[in-house]
Amino acid sequence: CVRILQAELDAPPDEQTEALARSIRDGEISAQVAPPVVTLSAPATAPSTNLPAVLTGLVGREADLRAVTGRLRRADVRLLTLTGPGGVGKTSLALAAAKALLPEFSDGVFFVSLAPIRDSDVIADTILRALNLREHPQLTAFDVLCQALRNKRMLLLLDNFEHVLAAAPLVADLLGACPHLKIMATSREPLRLYGETEYAVPRLVSPSAAASLTLEAVAAHSAVQLFAERAQAVRQDFAIDQANAAPVAQICRRLDGLPLAIELAAARLRHFTAQELLARFGAAYAGNGEVSATFTVLRSDLRNIPDRHRSLWETIAWSYDLLAPEEQRIFRRLAVLVGGWTVEAAQALGGCESAAEVESVLWSLLDK
Repeated sequence: CVRILQAELDAPPDEQTEALARSIRDGEISAQVAPPVVTLSAPATAPSTNLPAVLTGLVGREADLRAVTGRLRRADVRLLTLTGPGGVGKTSLALAAAKALLPEFSDGVFFVSLAPIRDSDVIADTILRALNLREHPQLTAFDVLCQALRNKRMLLLLDNFEHVLAAAPLVADLLGACPHLKIMATSREPLRLYGETEYAVPRLVSPSAAASLTLEAVAAHSAVQLFAERAQAVRQDFAIDQANAAPVAQICRRLDGLPLAIELAAARLRHFTAQELLARFGAAYAGNGEVSATFTVLRSDLRNIPDRHRSLWETIAWSYDLLAPEEQRIFRRLAVLVGGWTVEAAQALGGCESAAEVESVLWSLLDK
């Protein structure tokens, strides 16, 4: 200490410093070293979410998942609507995309189920409850949402929008008031809003009827992969092999690669082999009027799925009930046309509608 002071300051230690040095040397006090200060960084807070946990894997949707998340990452996409028929897997794909994007929305990703809603006027209240926001006695639910979300970087997933399409303008108004908000909707038809991006969810790929495929090639199709995975949930020893590859391929093809139908069919392997299940389908496709029997086979007894997904009948009934009266009328007439039809054939079925009105309804039905 003396040498350092002399070298650095050219001065001897003062009396207090010398007294402290003598006390330490004589053992009267010990040299105390302050413990190191450890700075703990605040734990990273995960973005908020109420996304429901999924109970099964997403099969055959890798490309779709990349496409959906890629669109939502674009700055110019604020509203993305996943469209497709009932049972095609819109909700499953949307949930997977929302989960993948969770780290990218600092204020959270929230799921809002619109399936139980029958009144378009309560959509804002439904979103409010999903976000756990309090109502205000002097403000509308929409105004509360706008104030709460104005500066939030958030993704809302509005599921099953097709039966409350009258509330679509509210979505546009909410996006206009909240510049950092993004909305992903699932619907059987587009919301038809300016700025909307539509992603049509495709059916799974089934083996071609014309192709002569190896066992490995059949098993590589996404529809077959889904069938096998769901079949293993009821028969642990199930696997695609030489005996069942062809029947499974035909089942998937006849069900048009529709995931819900494939899952319902695979669940029946608890009681049938793939060959027996195909035989039950065969009568329906032979044109002998036993289609209803086939739909009865494709039914689930699971307790934790929506009623509209318990059978193909319920899915079709749900879709039919969503049609406008004039759409239902023309849809019923089209039932007499087997194997497809032309616009001219549909117009020739008669009725009070003009040819232009029939064509307009046909395009609307195609969108649904």
